[in-house]
Amino acid sequence: MAMAADVEAQLHLWPWSTEVPGQTKDLVEGESKYPFYGSPVVSLSKKAEFWHPRRHEKYYSFGPPFTSEVEHYQLYEIPHAVPAGKEQQKNAGCLCKRSQLGAKDLRLSPENGRERTIPGKDGKQHETLLARTVLSWSQLFDDLLDQALERHREPRLPWDEFEETLTKLKDQANQPRKALILNIAETLQTRLAIVVSSARKVLLRERRMMPAGRVSETDVACLEWYLRQPGITAAQKAAANRQTLMGVARRESWDTHENRILKDFLSLCRKESTRYLLAEVGNNPNFQKSERAEKITAFRYLCADLLRQPFFESVSRPEPGLRPNYVLQNDHRYREIWKLYLRLLRQEDEEDILWDWQARTWADVVRLLVGRALHTMAKKRSETGTGIFQEILKSSLHLFREQRLGARVQPGCEPGPFILYPDDPVKQAVMEVVHSSLAEKHPVAKSLGRLGAHLYLVIHPFGPSRTKVIAVWAVHTAGTWCCPSWEEIARSAREALDWHRPILGGRAANSPDLYGLIAASDLESMGSCAFSGDEHKLPLVQITADQSGWSDANVWLEAAIEEILGGIM
Repeated sequence: MAMAADVEAQLHLWPWSTEVPGQTKDLVEGESKYPFYGSPVVSLSKKAEFWHPRRHEKYYSFGPPFTSEVEHYQLYEIPHAVPAGKEQQKNAGCLCKRSQLGAKDLRLSPENGRERTIPGKDGKQHETLLARTVLSWSQLFDDLLDQALERHREPRLPWDEFEETLTKLKDQANQPRKALILNIAETLQTRLAIVVSSARKVLLRERRMMPAGRVSETDVACLEWYLRQPGITAAQKAAANRQTLMGVARRESWDTHENRILKDFLSLCRKESTRYLLAEVGNNPNFQKSERAEKITAFRYLCADLLRQPFFESVSRPEPGLRPNYVLQNDHRYREIWKLYLRLLRQEDEEDILWDWQARTWADVVRLLVGRALHTMAKKRSETGTGIFQEILKSSLHLFREQRLGARVQPGCEPGPFILYPDDPVKQAVMEVVHSSLAEKHPVAKSLGRLGAHLYLVIHPFGPSRTKVIAVWAVHTAGTWCCPSWEEIARSAREALDWHRPILGGRAANSPDLYGLIAASDLESMGSCAFSGDEHKLPLVQITADQSGWSDANVWLEAAIEEILGGIM
């Protein structure tokens, strides 16, 4: 099913499904329904472009462009099936396509996507397990970034320290997930009461009527008023106004910009603490007795108690869009409050974006886990002298300071290159790890855009053998209610490789041998991983969506990589 010249856009159920019969759907003007399996992609002619009329989001290209017959196409990732926000859900999947043939409105109607919230028994909307899990991924990246900045003063983290973080997460499996509000509670639990008790106040000048004997300061307006009063002497003028004169007085006020921020910060903290206890702790007796739950409970009571301070009654709400003043930027009492307040304000918008682009976040998670597995295999050789991997150049994990439509890992920070089988001259080869965003610049991976891989493990044998490529796919199967069996998913990827091999072989004289590895997210088996595949040995590693189980994923990913290498080298 090659793309016809007049077909400018197609939807593919899986990242590997480009042009594969039964896994591809032509996108025409109007509504297009399709089963949602978590990580669909869209291929679009290079002569056309996508945009969303209301979301105002750029759709990042996915991998290098590819050629179908005489037309050049580019893959694009698309948002989650159930968008965040009421306004977005009204326009779910609404895209516009502009090309030489004109503009067309396309409406994607995915089926069986998991929701973000569900109604509870109390009639309120409660976050689903998937929503809480996606937030935990975001928090992990935030923690890694904070750790990198604290230890190295830049968003760069050695792979060994990432290994330590995953081990620590495994040890904390009996605790509710980490969250921004937990970091705030740990940072400010003992200092917040001191900030409130020493809240900054100012003296305001105001004109008012006061007893004549207490007038100590006047200004031009007071003198003008004084001259207009009947009488000649001060006593006569005061007598005409019940023995009072207009003067300038000083009044204490707590209604300052920094105190408005402080009051709103306390309100947000109380709200987030309540949300955390309801969504993360819930009725789980083990979580209710955990240290994190106790910290959040104590912090919520502290915020509620501080908000009852009398002077907060005179403090108004902050106006939107105000910039920080000198006090918020330099006063040691308010500087940390302002920093955390901004993170709380950004959290809601970031949560919406992360929810919509959670498949991109999962792809970054898989890249980290695969990179960690390769690094561990190379580390094993450097420590024990055994193993099939030897790292040539040292690398470290680089993180974006802010997420980019769900992406948090900077392309190009993958470990490697590696020497494979350094003790076996017959099997020796060099393996490179290529990110999909950089594949267009790679001499081998640039021709493999139709594979839709998130990582390309490119193997260059030292002998006359052909180059080999292992396409690593990260599929977010935790995002769907109707996930095919693991065997069906592996079989689908294997059939796609069989479809792509002759196409690529016919267009390149030295096309590489193609192999595949799938890393699928699993929401049901929280805390565990598994390894499976089809009868043709295309490995599928079933990785729990719960980050406390990612430490154990290393074993399964290493086994999958070694199985593939054992069959091709």
